[in-house]
Amino acid sequence: MKKLISVILSAAMILAVHVPVSLAEDDVKVIVDGTELQFDVPPVIENDCVLVPVRALAEALNKTVEWHVKDQWQRVTIRGEYGDYFLQFTIGESTMEKQLIPQIHTVELDVPTRIIKDRAFVPLRAVSEALKADVQWNSATRTVNITSSPEPADRDERYDYWYDKFYDDKSFYLDKNIPGSHVPISGSQAIMVSVFSDEPDETYTYEWSCSEGNFESIHSGNDIVWKKPEKDAVYSETAVWKYNDSWNYENFKVCVSVKVTNSKGESVTEHVEFSAGHALMGSIHMPKQVEPFELDIQHNSSTNPLAGFPIMVSVKNGSADDTYTYEWTCPPYGTFEEICIGNDTGWVKPDKDAIYTETATWKPDIEAIRENHLLQGDDDEVKLVAIVKVTNSKGESVTKEIYFSLVPVPTGRRHGTGNAI
Repeated sequence: MKKLISVILSAAMILAVHVPVSLAEDDVKVIVDGTELQFDVPPVIENDCVLVPVRALAEALNKTVEWHVKDQWQRVTIRGEYGDYFLQFTIGESTMEKQLIPQIHTVELDVPTRIIKDRAFVPLRAVSEALKADVQWNSATRTVNITSSPEPADRDERYDYWYDKFYDDKSFYLDKNIPGSHVPISGSQAIMVSVFSDEPDETYTYEWSCSEGNFESIHSGNDIVWKKPEKDAVYSETAVWKYNDSWNYENFKVCVSVKVTNSKGESVTEHVEFSAGHALMGSIHMPKQVEPFELDIQHNSSTNPLAGFPIMVSVKNGSADDTYTYEWTCPPYGTFEEICIGNDTGWVKPDKDAIYTETATWKPDIEAIRENHLLQGDDDEVKLVAIVKVTNSKGESVTKEIYFSLVPVPTGRRHGTGNAI
């Protein structure tokens, strides 16, 4: 099963926001696989929950930590050893996102993440267990014992490893589906969310909410107009989102959340994001939204990506005095090995009107391509998409998608990386 691996490139700093926390009466010890962790800022206990500096805990579990800072928020990413599973936190919030692309599951935390003495603190048990580690608390010695669990090297085994208990041992999980990325001519968007469970006789309650607009109608059950749910789904609902007639712009992002609860009180929350495009209903016309800046995309379409695929993204028609942060989402079967920041990329010069530029070079993972039996036939082709989101210091952002394809290489022929398919 091929899964996109999302990659977020992060800034190497974090803003200091000090929040008062009740310190533990005595020092709390944290032991990972028999070794006591040494913290430059000690753990704290809040509401019977142990919080620890995220980097020390994650690295002890052989995971990596990335930071991303915007004007209004700070985000932490903990990535698995092979990059196909990760956790995300926004500092100050009481939620954690578990991501195993394309599955994204939001988990409620007992206490919010926070900054203490310039260190990001996270709930120890929630994070450790989400990383498949066993956690034991000894109240007599005030010691936390953590036993890690190594990730399988095989890609398919690793997916099953992470997916097991992905939904926190709940008895069901959700699948979401939308028919397209833009609002159709009717000015509405259908969103179907289905329940999968081994308990088909359970009852499920849906709670829908959206960041913009409202829901025109909600269709309960499996008999819906748009499409049939997967045959294994035990229940489905489709919400039809509708734009607000008073809006005076064309393109915008909409975030829809749905919380599904069964009769046992177990709940799972999922989020759906889509782009609302230009719509025309009778005499109602949605005038074009003026974006804060433009993105100019350049890539060498004549080059076989197996030799490396550079993508240059330049900011135009924005404020030259502003700062711009790039988030690159990497296509599967490879990594972004080179990120050139600024206008001197060495590949091609940006447009003369560009005020800032970054170039990311996608390099293929030959082992992954071979393991998934790609590019084996003369007519074989693998379509990939990279996504870049650029945000200025005001929090305004523009997102673009870059599509390209892997093409077959004849047997015995070598590509630019020096490895044979």
